[in-house]
Amino acid sequence: MDNLLIPNSEQIRHKVAIAGSVIDAVTKQAIQGAAVEIKGKNLLTLTREDGSFYFQDLPNGSYNLDIWTPNLGSRYGAASVTDVNVPNLEVKVQLQPTRLVGQIQRQDNKLPITKAIVKVRGSEIQTFTDKDGRYVLSGDMQKGSPTIEVVAKGFSTETQKVTLTAGEETTLNIQLTPTS
Repeated sequence: MDNLLIPNSEQIRHKVAIAGSVIDAVTKQAIQGAAVEIKGKNLLTLTREDGSFYFQDLPNGSYNLDIWTPNLGSRYGAASVTDVNVPNLEVKVQLQPTRLVGQIQRQDNKLPITKAIVKVRGSEIQTFTDKDGRYVLSGDMQKGSPTIEVVAKGFSTETQKVTLTAGEETTLNIQLTPTS
């Protein structure tokens, strides 16, 4: 096959107009598969494994982006970026994860309980409290109203329902009663 030469005036040039990345606002890790849409232009792309995305061949102007995670349920909130001017190669978007945080204390003297297990009932999601009785459940948390169960040696087990909102941090502090 012969090489075809295209005159300069007809060459196709793909010029990146908007590029950026989407990361978890807490862990700062890349989010793969986040949808990035140019609002009103019917242009959509998904972020790659490293969280990066780009749009090519856009006319000069100002654009608004909507970002969400369609394949990750409600593990993250959505975000919007307004007035992105072309060319722009530094759009950095941080999506807030859905998180549950709190502290587990003794009911009698309010001292923190170390190594208590805090778990989402009916799932594999769980963590331990630290030396200050604090815990964080993140990553796989989804919006909804799960029942949280707290178990610690020498204390009665407590359960409590909590309402989680996508992309928001919810605080749930629980006090455990010591067993005899």
